[in-house]
Amino acid sequence: MACIGKWIAPVAAFLACTGSASADVLDRLLQPWTLSEPYVGAGLSFVHHTGYAPGGWSSTEQWKKAPKVFAGFRFSEGFSGEFAYHAMGGVSADGPGLARSTLQSQAVAVSLIAKQPLSDLPWTAGTLLEDARLFARAGAAYRWTSQTYPGTAPLRDSGPTFLLGFGFEQDIGEHAFLRVEYEYMGKSGLDETVNVQNTPVSASLGFRF
Repeated sequence: MACIGKWIAPVAAFLACTGSASADVLDRLLQPWTLSEPYVGAGLSFVHHTGYAPGGWSSTEQWKKAPKVFAGFRFSEGFSGEFAYHAMGGVSADGPGLARSTLQSQAVAVSLIAKQPLSDLPWTAGTLLEDARLFARAGAAYRWTSQTYPGTAPLRDSGPTFLLGFGFEQDIGEHAFLRVEYEYMGKSGLDETVNVQNTPVSASLGFRF
């Protein structure tokens, strides 16, 4: 019984914390949604391009630096909506025989972002993390690609896909914030070019109004 008794207090404390956190999340979900606190931002992404053309006649797997810009609104304490433009740059792609091509990609995206302030954790009090938050996003994107072989007209294709991501955001003063994020943009079902999927890993600076 003594062995069991020594675990009761830690388990009870854990359940109490979990229940409190769940209640906070539920409160954020049930808050009325209103458009407020618009923001804009820009950053640099390291984008991983990987994919194959139908039939396997061309493929790519390469990292590329490219810019990203975004704008959004806060709906409530825990949720925001965001629009983004990803200029994912150009990478080389293998082709039939020794042929090489250049694959250019860009995309626009819209997503819903759920945020969890780290100020809810007692150990962040009095630290920089008191003004930080974790977040996750889910949404949709539309991608355009073009694939060009030397001396030929470019092949062009486009299509919709899904977008997922997560990251860390840190306030800098009253209006600015830094953001580090990982995103995954799925394949678009392209037929004319490499059916690429993209993984942007980015660092951005944003401003709230």
